[in-house]
Amino acid sequence: MNMDAAPASGSIACADADARLARAVEIAGVLAECGVQRLTIADPRFCQWREVEARATNLPNEIATAAPGTTVQGEGVALLVDEGCVRWVASEEIAAGLAAL
Repeated sequence: MNMDAAPASGSIACADADARLARAVEIAGVLAECGVQRLTIADPRFCQWREVEARATNLPNEIATAAPGTTVQGEGVALLVDEGCVRWVASEEIAAGLAAL
């Protein structure tokens, strides 16, 4: 990863619950391909966070059912679940995968 490169950002549209789950599966796949292993999920409704192992949790379900405002962060990536989309900021490698979705 080029540490001098600025992180890229974007958003992935999710029109409804089915689309959100499908996109969450794709997002989890990109993170797995890029070797993201540990993630922190912060739910704004409860002002709490928890750490999860990416491969030991149902990450697509975590993303698809997250409340708006929930953040998912790991090495090289931060996701923000919003109404109708998932916004992201990521390192060059992860951003390339997410931007292709």
